Parts: sequence; C-alpha cells; structure tokens
Amino acid sequence: MDDSIYNTLVESTDFVDKLNILNNSLKIELENNKCKPTLIGNLFYDHEQMNPPFYNSPMLKECEEKRIRFSKASKMRTTMFEIGLNGGHSSFLAMTANENLTVYSNDIAEFYPPCTNIHPEIYVPEAAKTLKNLFNNRFTFIKGSCITEVPIFVKNNPKMIFDIIHIDGAKETYKQDFLNIRPLLKDNSIVIFDDSQNPAVQKLVDDFIRQGHLHRTSDFPQMNPNIKYRNEILIYTPLKI
Repeated sequence: MDDSIYNTLVESTDFVDKLNILNNSLKIELENNKCKPTLIGNLFYDHEQMNPPFYNSPMLKECEEKRIRFSKASKMRTTMFEIGLNGGHSSFLAMTANENLTVYSNDIAEFYPPCTNIHPEIYVPEAAKTLKNLFNNRFTFIKGSCITEVPIFVKNNPKMIFDIIHIDGAKETYKQDFLNIRPLLKDNSIVIFDDSQNPAVQKLVDDFIRQGHLHRTSDFPQMNPNIKYRNEILIYTPLKI
C-alpha cells in the first residue's frame, strides 16, 4: 500500500463515518460513567490527548508512517490476532484496509494504575462492542490477561492459523505474547511489534531476528530512528529442529 492508496482509504466517506461512530461511542460511554474522555495512546491519537480531544482531532501526524505500514501489512493477509485492543483503532484500520480480514483481539480491559485519568475498563469493552456492530463476524474480542487468555485460546483452537499478529499490549509481556501465539502461526506470517522506539522492544526484536525466528523484508524496512513513533513488521519462519 503506497501513500496514495492509504490516503484514499482514510479520506473515504466510509472510513470517516465509521471512525466517527467508534470515537463517539467511546466518548459517550466514558462521559456516561463520569470519566474524562481520554485514551491510552494508540495508532491514531496521542496518550491522554485532550487539546483537542481525540473525537474532534485529526489522526496523529507522528504515527502516519506506522499507519501506512500497518495498513499495507493488513492488506497482505487474512486472519489477524491482536494483543492490545485499547480503543479499537488498530483493529478498525486493519479491517477497513482489508475487507477480507478477520480480527481476533485480546485486551485485559482493566483500570490502568499509571494513569488515573484513563479508564480502559470502561472504553475497551465499548470499543469491542462497536467494532462487532460495524464489522459483524469479522471481529472477535477475547477479554482478559494476555498471559492467561492467549494460552487458553491456543489450547482450545489448535487448528486455527493466523497469518498476521499485532503485539501492542504491555511492553513487558511482548516476548511471552509472541511465544504464546507462535503455535498458531504459519511460515511467512507477518509479526508486528508496536512501539519499537522503546529500547526494550527493539532489543527483543533484534534478539528474535538473531535467533532466526523472524526476518525483515524489503516491504517493511526498519523505520528511521528519527521518527518519534515506530513499529517493526517482520516475517515469521519456524525454526527447524
């Protein structure tokens, strides 16, 4: 997906209308629960963004290259597993970029102690409900801790195959997240690690590449380190034993 295809997507009436539905549902649910309408940072909006609020704001310019890369990867595959639904914006972008894509998304959906003004326990379930309404059977929400729920899902669905995964939950669980979902990956599955500007995330990615689990391709070169918000998009190759 080049820039022109991405721009056509995000400027389309369908995209804008559905994004407004998602954002308004989050805003209303938070306000109905007497909470400030603000979110954990995501692919579309900044962390705790209030001026302007996310629901009256253009998408964050600093994340545009990430969105273009994420859209391109989503168009190349058919079944995504995501860890870290948050406000639903990454799942939304994936399913609008590729009308044939199915998404399974996990989130713990609990209060976030580091930021007392943010209430994912309220807005994450609302995001899941809205995405289900917008995309029907193309979206499935798996609520709970990724550390426990992903292994349960893998055990209960041993024949499922995911050709793209998006890891965007707590940074300290990224390694375990990848290892937990790995049994359901196939050769050439796409693996997306968000927030690779975080040194710990970048080190983890570099370790996986060095160990032979993952490799980069010309479709998704490593992003310029001068870009504020970055992701790593790699290809999975099962290790030969």
